[in-house]
Amino acid sequence: MKYIPFLSLVLILNLASVNPAYAENIGIYFGLQGGYAAVDTNEDDLNLDDDINVQVYFGWMFTDWMGIELAYSDLGEFDIKEINKEKQSGLDPIEFSATQAALVFEGDFAGKINVFAKLGAHRTKSEIKSAISGVDESEGTDTGWFYQAGIAIPIVSHLDITLTWQNLRSIEVIDSGLDAGIDTFDLGLRFMF
Repeated sequence: MKYIPFLSLVLILNLASVNPAYAENIGIYFGLQGGYAAVDTNEDDLNLDDDINVQVYFGWMFTDWMGIELAYSDLGEFDIKEINKEKQSGLDPIEFSATQAALVFEGDFAGKINVFAKLGAHRTKSEIKSAISGVDESEGTDTGWFYQAGIAIPIVSHLDITLTWQNLRSIEVIDSGLDAGIDTFDLGLRFMF
């Protein structure tokens, strides 16, 4: 996992060598994607389950290979499975959501498939909503950085299917000192104008 940021940088730099002649990419787009999400924490004794995530995004490609994007992600609700290797039950789940802003680098590969990478910042909210009446919920927000890599496959004019992997880093959970990272693996649709 420690080589992923380096490999993402290599992917971004290699996009400069990909054919940038896919002129249909210039313009405004929006998309929806969803899939599998997993949380990794800095505590070996804490184990959270996996969940599904959903993201909506809006972007503008101001050249045929570079753009900007804004997104909102519901990253999922994660139950605490284990603490200190002991099974847990009855604990309230931790929910994550994020707003994101990114630079987008994209180019076509082999004439039909687009390869893209995104690098940006996120503001993530983490919260625990208690099911017990009268017990307050806990929440916190934190900022960090994220990167995403993926492919876009055109299916009809101005509509792509996307496959992506995303990693959000440096999330402090509910201002507790517990740091987390979230990986998402998504399938989606992107509409271009």
